Order: sequence, then structure tokens, then C-alpha cells
Amino acid sequence: MVGQSKSTFSFKLTTDVRFGTGITRSISEHIPGNFKKLGLVIDSGVFGHELVHDLMVNLKESCDIPKVFKNTASEPDYDYLDNCKKEFINIEFDGLMGIGGGS
Repeated sequence: MVGQSKSTFSFKLTTDVRFGTGITRSISEHIPGNFKKLGLVIDSGVFGHELVHDLMVNLKESCDIPKVFKNTASEPDYDYLDNCKKEFINIEFDGLMGIGGGS
């Protein structure tokens, strides 16, 4: 575009939030076909919960999960996010899924 510097960019985020009783049993049906490898970021507050375990089992029916990161920060700052990024930088994945609450 005329008059814009090279540091100008556009970012579009498409978020698909799923909520409801039993959603973990059907989650693999909602993963687009081009996502064959998912990275997971799981909130430490729900990390060991049975529902999260069930969700991961169901996800593995349709895709590979090469990396699971346990988020331990209740309010992550940019330094924490940079460290999280380092966990994924050398991992090949098609999509990133966040599980849990908080920021």
C-alpha cells in the first residue's frame, strides 16, 4: 500500500470456541482436516483433570500431538510468552490449541 512502512502488517485471528456438555467426546470432529499435528497449551489448573485426559485421547484419533506445554502462569507476561515460544520453536505443528482458562 502506498505510504505504509514495511513494519506495517495485518493480523487476523480466527478463534473457534467450543463449549458444552460432552464436547470432549466429539472434539476430533471439529478439527479441520488440514490440522494433522497440534501443539497444546494446557492451563496448569486443569492439566491433570479427567476431562482434559479424555480430550487428548479423542484428539489423538484424528491428529498427532507433538508437544504439550503446561502453562503455569496465571497472568503470563511477555517474558513468559517468549519462554513458551521457545518450547514450540523447533516443533513441527499445523495448529495450536489452548485448553483451560485465564489469560
